[in-house]
Amino acid sequence: MMAWIRTATSLITFGLAYYKFFMYLHQQGTGKPLHHFLSPRTFGMMMIGIGLFSLAVATVQHQRQLTKLKREYPEMSVSLYAAGLISIVGICAFLEAVVP
Repeated sequence: MMAWIRTATSLITFGLAYYKFFMYLHQQGTGKPLHHFLSPRTFGMMMIGIGLFSLAVATVQHQRQLTKLKREYPEMSVSLYAAGLISIVGICAFLEAVVP
């Protein structure tokens, strides 16, 4: 689960950084126009969305595995809390890209 959290965090961070970098270049007047089929905004939103989707799927898979393991190991998994926090950050990043 922690590997999925790391991967999702990387995708979310890269997507937002990519979008913000090209938005900065556009505002400075040094970048190309942002009205292409796959604009930096669209690409950034796709990367953030893939990160959020992979985190959601990994969380569901992890929860199913924990349900099976709880009979033998009743301890709580802290990785679900980390996944929840990263999801909140990812949603905020996605909203930042949607509402410029």
